[in-house]
Amino acid sequence: MIALRSARRRMVLPALLAALALTAGCAANTGLSNMWRDPEFSGPPLRNVVVVAIRRNNVQRRLWEDGFAEQFDRYGVRATPSYRLFPEQVPDTSQLLGAIADRGFDGVLITRRAGSSTEDRYVPGYVTTRPVTYRSPWTGWYHTAWTNVYEPGYVETDRLVYNDVELWDLRDTGDIVWAGTTHTLNPSSSAEVNDEISKVILPELARQGFVPRR
Repeated sequence: MIALRSARRRMVLPALLAALALTAGCAANTGLSNMWRDPEFSGPPLRNVVVVAIRRNNVQRRLWEDGFAEQFDRYGVRATPSYRLFPEQVPDTSQLLGAIADRGFDGVLITRRAGSSTEDRYVPGYVTTRPVTYRSPWTGWYHTAWTNVYEPGYVETDRLVYNDVELWDLRDTGDIVWAGTTHTLNPSSSAEVNDEISKVILPELARQGFVPRR
């Protein structure tokens, strides 16, 4: 019986490690592509911006705007989610211009969904060691032997979600000064996508001089 319990413990550990690895593999992985920067921008950094997430779903809109606003705050930028000014729907251009004039915003960050795509990826096979437990017909004791098992390769489909992000400087002529497209690999939720994107974009904006460095 003691040998059986020991064998069970050895069998549980590999399964647990495999489950943890699978969970970690599901985390979103976001990168930036197609970036553009106004070469004539020379600062100073923006200090008071409004965040506009163009989403039909009002809950997703609020999640995205709150996520960006939180990250802006960490860089010393006052950021106002547009839903606090226009709770019912995303503001149009005239409404946004009116809010800018009334509240003195010096910048606008706009994000919108830019579609998605899928890619097939081949995962090669590998050899792993697994326990095999058997009972001796002579002694009644349980024993564990370890054997090599080949796990065949397979094709996995990855999903890429794209989002466009624009930053506008409103202090002079009101021009766009930065734009980029993000791609997120296998996101599990829109909230996760927002979290990943906001943490990727704000460091880039700081590096480019559009917001203060931390």
